[in-house]
Amino acid sequence: MSDFCRKLDTADSFSLELLEKTDKLSTSWPSNHFSPLVELGIWDFDKTSYQSILWLTARDEKRGLDALHQLQEIGGLSDSEDVIYHQLDVADPSSIVSLAEFIKAQFGRLDILVNNAGIIGTNNDAYTAAAEELASGTEWEKIDWNKIIVAETYELAVDCLRTNYYGSKRMIEAFTPTSPIISITQNCQCFIKNGANIPSEWAKWMLGDDKFIIEERVDEVVNKFMQDFKEGSLESQGWPLSYSAYIVSKAANNAYTRIVAKKLPDMKVNCVCPGYVQTDLNNNTGMQTAEKGAEKIMKLVMLPDDGPSGLFFARWELLHLGIGIICCNHDYCNASFFAPRENVRFAVVTGANKGIGFEVVRQLASQGITVVLTARDEKRGLDAVHKLKESGDLSGDVIFHQLDVADSSSVASLAEFVKAQFGRLDILVNNAGIIGVKTSHEGYSAAAAQAATGTEWEKINWNEMIDSQTYEMAVNCLQTNYYGDKRMIEAFTPLLELSKSPRVVNVSSVTGLLKYISNEWAKGTLSDEKHLTEERVDEVVNEFLQDFEAGSLEAKGWPLFFGAYIVSKAAINAYTKVAARKQPSMKINCLCPGYVKTDINYNTGFITAEEAAEKELSGADRDKENDAFTAAKAAGMVKFAAKSGVMFFSFQSYQPFAVVTGSNKGLGFEIVRQLASHGITVVLTARDEKRGLEAVQKLKESDGFSDGILLFHQLDVSDSSSVASLAEFIKNKFGRLDILVNNAGIIGASADSDIAQAAAAQAASGTEWDNINWNEMNIPQTYELAVNCLQTNYYGAKRMVEAFMPLLQLSPSPRIVNVSSEYGLLKHVTEERVDKVVNEFLHDFKAGSLEAKGWPLFFGAYHVSKAALNAYTRIVAKIHPDMKVNCICPGFIKTDFNFHAGTISVTEGAEKVMKLVLLLDDGPSGLFFLGGEVSSY
Repeated sequence: MSDFCRKLDTADSFSLELLEKTDKLSTSWPSNHFSPLVELGIWDFDKTSYQSILWLTARDEKRGLDALHQLQEIGGLSDSEDVIYHQLDVADPSSIVSLAEFIKAQFGRLDILVNNAGIIGTNNDAYTAAAEELASGTEWEKIDWNKIIVAETYELAVDCLRTNYYGSKRMIEAFTPTSPIISITQNCQCFIKNGANIPSEWAKWMLGDDKFIIEERVDEVVNKFMQDFKEGSLESQGWPLSYSAYIVSKAANNAYTRIVAKKLPDMKVNCVCPGYVQTDLNNNTGMQTAEKGAEKIMKLVMLPDDGPSGLFFARWELLHLGIGIICCNHDYCNASFFAPRENVRFAVVTGANKGIGFEVVRQLASQGITVVLTARDEKRGLDAVHKLKESGDLSGDVIFHQLDVADSSSVASLAEFVKAQFGRLDILVNNAGIIGVKTSHEGYSAAAAQAATGTEWEKINWNEMIDSQTYEMAVNCLQTNYYGDKRMIEAFTPLLELSKSPRVVNVSSVTGLLKYISNEWAKGTLSDEKHLTEERVDEVVNEFLQDFEAGSLEAKGWPLFFGAYIVSKAAINAYTKVAARKQPSMKINCLCPGYVKTDINYNTGFITAEEAAEKELSGADRDKENDAFTAAKAAGMVKFAAKSGVMFFSFQSYQPFAVVTGSNKGLGFEIVRQLASHGITVVLTARDEKRGLEAVQKLKESDGFSDGILLFHQLDVSDSSSVASLAEFIKNKFGRLDILVNNAGIIGASADSDIAQAAAAQAASGTEWDNINWNEMNIPQTYELAVNCLQTNYYGAKRMVEAFMPLLQLSPSPRIVNVSSEYGLLKHVTEERVDKVVNEFLHDFKAGSLEAKGWPLFFGAYHVSKAALNAYTRIVAKIHPDMKVNCICPGFIKTDFNFHAGTISVTEGAEKVMKLVLLLDDGPSGLFFLGGEVSSY
């Protein structure tokens, strides 16, 4: 049995949390892998297969032994033989050599090294003061360090570099020879941002030049820093003035990481910023727990063999290994690999400390999106963030930034913050708004009561509700509701343009409909989409304000009650169209979520803030990976986010519709179940009506699907009239189709259970499908069976695509998935013109010349039908670039098609199909997927 050696470098809470986290993550380590010794970590593998040994080290023997005792309590370690203590001071070369010799003698190698030991190089009071400013929203670079007493001496700087940089370097040098395979994780528990906190251009060039970076150059930078520190010339030489030794030590560590990774390409050598963690290093003023920080380091420790090396990870995004400072406190990775930066989504929601905005933030963050919650009042904003984080159901991070959308400088400040922190923006929800009048609770309640009885908006007695409406209120309302949204879009467009799938949602109101404005000139101007421009929208707003100030609202046909609010929403609706036309690469829409219970209407609304947020995010109810609908919702769009420049109302919440052929059993049945589980309305089809209805009933009983989610319609894809009948049904019932899954198929031969089991046995033994001895199986294949196979598998799918194309084109985000087979790989068929290939095959089959003409002899019709379907998939994808059209072989699935001789379940197969159904808007098209991976045709 392999011994799992463990080592602890510092006896602090963060180290202990890292040890505990390793326990939880160890199950993802391959069982046949090498034996790791982890600095700052625990391996707790199955006791039946491995013997676990804990290696704990610390500079201070008493603290080390105390940590050992604590580990035994929290980790369930009781056998003294399982735990070993060894003293270590990384600043002392002889101490490192002693440990290395001991490891070599005891175990002969080392598999994992986590360099976590570090000191701050200054007094801790500074960290406490700095943390207080950071918590208030002050950016790191803008903290007034002159007001903070920072006792940085030359001696402290020497100790800091000796521990943080040279200590890590010595550890790597000492332990590298002990193992041919080693994973080294540099725990750079600092804040890194390219070039922001080392002004010295020479140092930045020396450490940032990937092509010429060598160990000697790193040491030269460190030595130059120490020399300038000693001479008192840090400022004049461009070095950071606060935490200078710490910053330089970490910058040097980052550079050295790249050097080691290049020098030792067989090893995984990376560095990571786990975030601002609560440890005694910073007097426990960190913004996240030691547990969270340990989780992030462990994800990097657990990288697979084909994982990256020589990289720096922060926010679980890959960052350039530069110098400087940034706050890294996010967690976006899976157990096998870190999500690349482009897969992490960033959002800003205005007016988000309460009501709809608050709920939108919660729902976005619950989907793993990093959200900046904004509010005019800093205290209320911070309270809102605290409340959200206390709820504990967020998989994404929530950050506060003060914002007044009526103040251009405030908007610019937020844009700079987002640019500096994230480099781009993916989602902007303009929710901030004010009503523009002074109202009474009693009046609002009375109006709500009238509305609840069905009274139209125009006929409600607003005199009872409004206490006052002044010109100043009107100006403020338009500055917030219209110009505020406009400022946000203009300021963030450069950052949104850097997103792969940018989304902007302007929260509007039904009162913004032009029917509520009697002014014919204003209605004509705002409704003339052909000639609508930003200037014309501004002209309408200015005319309204001029008439308001002149007291001529009624004479000019403007609304008398809530006039500023109505005009502001009409203006933002019009501007949305202008912005969408101006930025065709973005999805910019406006939405009226309904009459929501908020303090703006004294909570007299008809729906909750949560329901309203669901409309804005279109019911963001699942967090499945690559869920296009969830992603679109989270992007602030209605279900499918392909339309732009559109006004959506609460009663227009987008419901996608799907058709799955051949779905009364097997794979098709499971695809229907998974689609319906995503809230998608699915039409289950089958040739046999009785079996189809039974399948629908079975799903309704097992999963509780309603009649509105799950329907049945008879379909024979080989019959054109049957296909046309279904298309007519869909057209009349839904008006469009969003998803078409062509699953119906037959094998084209008379294979029985014995044949299927024999083939499966050969395949299970490793025999390639082409090399299975089909001659021994005596499979009946007739021309009639071949014709039926091609009519179903190829022409059936083709009929479905052609019949439903007009309905799919009405969908804002259409998907077609053709369920194919590995049989359809074009190594089996070389012709390019699909129909000609099919006809040629049938001609040769009828003539008995399959072998002579080079066609497959066994399951030939099935081979050709799937190859033709694959080729046809590419053709449709080229003709319709706005659609996602792909084909997939989900695997050898256990169905009655193969007498359940398959190797994977229908659930697993359906999950692979679902990934194509739920592709993001910028996902691939015209591809063939084998299992879950893209394959060549």
